[in-house]
Amino acid sequence: MLQYLIQVTFTLFPALTVLGTIYGFFNREESRKYKRGFVWGFFVSLVFSVVAAILRLNTNAFVREYYNFFFLVTAFVAEVALVFAVGFRAKNTVSPLKDRWTGFITTVIVLACLSCVLPDLFLYPFEFAVGLDSIFHTEVLFKVIGYSLAIILSLAGGLCVSRVLEKASDSLARKTFAFVLLFFAAEYFVLFFQILMLRSRLMQNEILVNLLLFLLEYQNGLVYALLLAVILSCLGNIVSNKRAVFTGENPAVLRKKRAESKRRVGWSAFCVLFVITAFVIMTVGVWMNNRTVELSPPVELAVSDNKIEIPLESVNDGHLHRFSYTTEDGTQVRYIVIRKSESAYGVALDACDICGASGYYERNGQIVCILCDVVMNIGTIGMPGGCNPVPLDHEITDGRIVIDAANLDAEAYRFE
Repeated sequence: MLQYLIQVTFTLFPALTVLGTIYGFFNREESRKYKRGFVWGFFVSLVFSVVAAILRLNTNAFVREYYNFFFLVTAFVAEVALVFAVGFRAKNTVSPLKDRWTGFITTVIVLACLSCVLPDLFLYPFEFAVGLDSIFHTEVLFKVIGYSLAIILSLAGGLCVSRVLEKASDSLARKTFAFVLLFFAAEYFVLFFQILMLRSRLMQNEILVNLLLFLLEYQNGLVYALLLAVILSCLGNIVSNKRAVFTGENPAVLRKKRAESKRRVGWSAFCVLFVITAFVIMTVGVWMNNRTVELSPPVELAVSDNKIEIPLESVNDGHLHRFSYTTEDGTQVRYIVIRKSESAYGVALDACDICGASGYYERNGQIVCILCDVVMNIGTIGMPGGCNPVPLDHEITDGRIVIDAANLDAEAYRFE
């Protein structure tokens, strides 16, 4: 769940924030021509994205880096051009929406931004059941929930930003517009510069390599700066509306203006809430998802007559128990035991066919793969398939689990 909540939020939230900023800024003029450009940009990007997703799923001929590079460069140039176009027109007190080129640039930004983010959005669902036996699995459900929540959060954030910019003061709206677009353009510059470096001989230039490493290290800072610009704009909008004084009007008009002012404060407050939520997901969520699980060392049991015996009373508490066996060449082979029911025990290697020897740990009563964070069905531990631990042959006799050391020797290659 957390994995896709993070991935979709990182992918979609900044892009929809930018598009919401553009839409809200220009919607102040209520230009139908501009709205048509938004619609055209969306539907054309939808076509490009669907085709790109289909090609990526069904052929090796599609090179995603070249596709991304084209749209990243296009979006970067268009965003910078739009910022300067709006600034230039402001000096001449002419609405930018009356400029045909400004409308065209805006359409290009919508097309390029969505063409970059939508293919991943379409492809993520095809990953949900990877490593599982069926799509009807609780882990798939959690991934769908995380995926859906991120989409809802991103759409709500984009909507709130557009509403805030629609009613903000001209000065505040123009500053927010410029900062948000420039920060987003800077992020796209880092992305296409990375592709350019990796796909060319520029990697041989030490100065450019160091520059790339520096940019990648602080790349997320550009997204955070974008979010900060939106938050400051919302707070400025809240303060200005709280301080607004309405006088000299008849009561009906005064009530209408006060109600409008409250709506502006409400949209700004919701916008701050959504942006902070996205920021928490991008920071705390990433930390939680990437934190290293510290495990106690597995217990090594004595081998007698080439057999390892585990008393059932030592593993009948329903928790995961980790053991190890050292082969003659010094390879440590880990294996796990867990009581599944009154009379059944799951005995398996601490490894799987998909994720290798990364191993498993217990979290809140669930058995979880350390590498992919997939939650195991405890009832299927000891059975082959999916991300399940590799079954380990054993016998249960006289109240003991008996494992032949030769079986562990045969699996040592998985842990080398």
